[in-house]
Amino acid sequence: MDNLISSTGVLPADPSEEKSFLSDEDCFLRLFDTSTHLCFDRQLKDVLDRFGRKYSKRQVRNYKLLRFTINPGERHFLSRMVIDIAKSVYNDKVLREFATKLDLSDEKDAYDIYTDYFEKLRRKNPILIVVSNFYEEVSGVTDAELGLFCKMMETCENVRVWICGEDKMDEQRHSAYFDFYQQFDPIPQSFYEALQSGEPLPYVYFSYNWEAKSNNTVDQLCDIVRMRRIPHQRDKENCGYRSDIHEFMNRIRRGYHVVILFSKPYLKSFYCMYELAGILEHPDYEKRIHPIIVDLTIREDSFEKELEDYWKTKRSDRIYKDSLKDKTVNYFTLKRKTEIMDDYISKLPIIVDFLARIDGNTLEDMKEQNYETLLNDLSNQIRVRI
Repeated sequence: MDNLISSTGVLPADPSEEKSFLSDEDCFLRLFDTSTHLCFDRQLKDVLDRFGRKYSKRQVRNYKLLRFTINPGERHFLSRMVIDIAKSVYNDKVLREFATKLDLSDEKDAYDIYTDYFEKLRRKNPILIVVSNFYEEVSGVTDAELGLFCKMMETCENVRVWICGEDKMDEQRHSAYFDFYQQFDPIPQSFYEALQSGEPLPYVYFSYNWEAKSNNTVDQLCDIVRMRRIPHQRDKENCGYRSDIHEFMNRIRRGYHVVILFSKPYLKSFYCMYELAGILEHPDYEKRIHPIIVDLTIREDSFEKELEDYWKTKRSDRIYKDSLKDKTVNYFTLKRKTEIMDDYISKLPIIVDFLARIDGNTLEDMKEQNYETLLNDLSNQIRVRI
């Protein structure tokens, strides 16, 4: 990679371009705002280290930050980590008592104590744990310890874990820990470049209707892309309780890689079409869209007229129903809704033409080849090493 990381931030090789690149803090916060559990290489770890030294006693957003290192040859690091959490992060009496029990317990009792500890921890304020030498020391850690570490991540939605190291993650050397690494989103080369330039992070997004066939397909696809180490985000996984669903939809609209499951319910959904209309704003929308045709009837000539009539009727109904509500009707909201539907209607010829031109890509064809063409396309564009 031509760009270098300096002590002041992520900078291009050409100093004249410096202003277009982001600082360590901006890079860190961009990752934080769009990610949960992450594993990444030395290059980004340097940014993390500098940010961590500067902000080690502060919160990151509303998350407390705990920097942690595994001692050389340490087989049971988790007990020391939970003690640090109890004492350094929260100074909580109940958590300290559980941590003390762990310090004194034998291996047979430890699982139950950890389970109780995690139940208490999940009710505390959010925390981000950065393990800065994980790749170097993980080979000395027991399988049971990694299992408990996973249990903490699964139980405590308020806990984020980022792992890294001085070395790159060696997939061959770390193959024994494959299941563990599936808990994390990797940060491939294209993420570094997007972080540097301030562009949207190149996650794969899924735009789909929640009807059973599409929903089940996305369930399956998420499992597969996770196995292939392809960074992805999905509404049901990455837009949880009290999250802003509109912001998540706007991320999809800005996304560079969006797998869209086209079906009649999708093309007649206000929110699905909001996502699609935003993607179509980009001149390179055909490159951004990775289509799957769920329902072949959407390619029939009669469907274009059906779709146009549907949205024109829906727009008229919306205006009529909203105008009858009461005198305090929010006319700005009403105006915005009708503008969005006008935008849909204006883009319908583009959508119908696109669906007619794309070759193959039916759900049945994709399933027959286990989505291999789609996965290879995504991997090549994001530059994920398979």
